[in-house]
Order: sequence, then structure tokens, then C-alpha cells
Amino acid sequence: MTPETLISASAAAAEDRAIHGHWEGDLVIGTSRSAIGTLVGHTTRFNLLFHLLRMQGYGNKEHVKIDPALAGHDAAAMRDAITKAITGLPEELCRMLT
Repeated sequence: MTPETLISASAAAAEDRAIHGHWEGDLVIGTSRSAIGTLVGHTTRFNLLFHLLRMQGYGNKEHVKIDPALAGHDAAAMRDAITKAITGLPEELCRMLT
């Protein structure tokens, strides 16, 4: 799969759960705005959990209501944490992330 692949084009392969390497990701924000990222393998239900560090400077400026990183964790932090979590997995286990 490439980043340009539409999710609808790969839905059948992911939904039948026959091919390893399809993952579903999520973000869990806890008390005190701590955050854990999760990846669950569609085929095996194997879970990867990883801690997200807060954005540099979070809490040092006034909160803006439309700020997307309300808990101090932005998309770049999630991307970096996922990359670190899957580093070392075999390439065939890194096909698609939803």
C-alpha cells in the first residue's frame, strides 16, 4: 500500500482479516492529560501500546479554544510514536493503518 491508496480500495483485504499487517490505531487520553497510543492487529488482535510525550512547550502558553492539540499531543507526536512502536516489526506486518 502507498499513502495515496484510498481506504475504500483496501477495505476488502482488511475486513476479511486474512492478511497480516492491517492495524487499527487509536489515542487514549487519561487523567492529567496523559496519553497512550494503541495499535491493534486486525488478524491477530495483537496490541501495541505506546506512551506519547507532550508537545514541547505545552502548558506554557494560554489555551486557545480552536487549538487541535488540547492535551498537548498533536498528529506529529502520534506519527512519531507509531513509527517508534513499529520499528523492528517485519515489513509484511506493516501494510496498512486505519
